[in-house]
Amino acid sequence: MPSDSFILTDNTNEADIETVLSNLANLYAETGYTDGIMLHASNQKEGTFLVTFKQVPDFEHFAYFVNYINYPEGMSIWEGTVTGFYLVKPVDNTGYFKSGEWLQLYVSKTDTDFDNVSVSNAANESFLYDFGGNTMKLPHSEIIYSFPDFQESDFTLLKIINPA
Repeated sequence: MPSDSFILTDNTNEADIETVLSNLANLYAETGYTDGIMLHASNQKEGTFLVTFKQVPDFEHFAYFVNYINYPEGMSIWEGTVTGFYLVKPVDNTGYFKSGEWLQLYVSKTDTDFDNVSVSNAANESFLYDFGGNTMKLPHSEIIYSFPDFQESDFTLLKIINPA
């Protein structure tokens, strides 16, 4: 498994995810986090892709990226799933989350605001993180936290994407 934060997408195709990541790279170019977005294809499941970063984003930007891939600007929303796994760093100002903790980020199936992500931790606590920087603990978790069991060798690097 990757040693740092990553995003998994299912039920999409290479052309679409490459377009989305190129658009993401250009939109967030000034952050530096989109220099060297690595797109990998699963060797075992068609339509599954792994996204890793040469410049690992902070929590806030990682949340933006999960949301953007789920709701790609200028494209129809796809039927695929987008799930991010973020390793909390000491410099992250996340409030509820501890350094060294893995978080699972996703967009809720019931989301209608388009400007937030849901977050689960290994204790199956659930939170809503909005893009005003607010984190709210939720009374129940929509999903059960599930860290994927795979090796990077289960994926083949297709392309390294940089801002244009």
